[in-house]
Amino acid sequence: MDDLKKLFEDARYMDILKVTDKKTDGESLFYRLSSFLALSKGKEAMALLGKHRFELFKAHPLETLKSDFSLRILFKEWDEAYEDYSIFSNYPYVSQEVEEALRSIPKALRLAERQASLPLEASLEEMRETLSQNDEFAILSLLKTLKKEDFPALKKELVALLTKKEIHLFIRTYVLLYLVSVSYDEGVSFLKDEKTIKVIPSRLVPPYTNKAYKDFASSLENVLSDPSLYHVSRSILDEYILLRYPDDVFENEDKNILLAAFGLLGKEYLRSKGEVRLPSGISLEGANKKKEAIEGFLTKEPPLSF
Repeated sequence: MDDLKKLFEDARYMDILKVTDKKTDGESLFYRLSSFLALSKGKEAMALLGKHRFELFKAHPLETLKSDFSLRILFKEWDEAYEDYSIFSNYPYVSQEVEEALRSIPKALRLAERQASLPLEASLEEMRETLSQNDEFAILSLLKTLKKEDFPALKKELVALLTKKEIHLFIRTYVLLYLVSVSYDEGVSFLKDEKTIKVIPSRLVPPYTNKAYKDFASSLENVLSDPSLYHVSRSILDEYILLRYPDDVFENEDKNILLAAFGLLGKEYLRSKGEVRLPSGISLEGANKKKEAIEGFLTKEPPLSF
């Protein structure tokens, strides 16, 4: 499976499709599905999901759910989407996170179906109205469509969202990242951890782009030899970074303690009985203490659901 991972990292998607042809194991199917999606072959990806949904779900449940329902929404296949939901709901229990993701799907489908029936382009007044309300799905959907040139006309509404306590921290962070992307160079207030901080978006570094993150992710992969454990731990790391933004999660932290903590979090998520290889000089007690601190922060901010 390391060969497939390397091929995928090198964007050799057609080679993956050749190698995985007629394969039926979960990891091969997952890389085949990911390659179809990377090549914008949505119909082929949907056909693969229809044929091997259970194997894909067993190997990568959250990614499979996301791929399946993203494609159904893209193709506006609402009846098929609800049928898929019924199928997924009858699969064996995996984890609380997967259960929460499943519970959020019907509402997300209804909202997407409703949104699909609206005009393709919203007027400026409609966009301002959306940003002024508390419909998190509508706000997030609009934010994903905004271009740099849209900012000046919506500046007031967007800046106001940064301190709006009625919406999820993830939405406020997404707005802040949009301001970072347009290099907004005025000071703004940002509500985080029940405190308001002052930041200048143009001076912030986007998450996942700096050397510290890339080096840490590489070290995490080296420490966690199990690909599934690495992918889960990396996902938890990415969520933690986003919820902590614009704080630097690596600043003034012992890198080895963090590596051990995220490995333990991934092991707990997978309900794995195997041991996590601790970096040299790190005690299990110290790693667990850091794990609990990270876990406490993540549970303080419940997942965004629709």
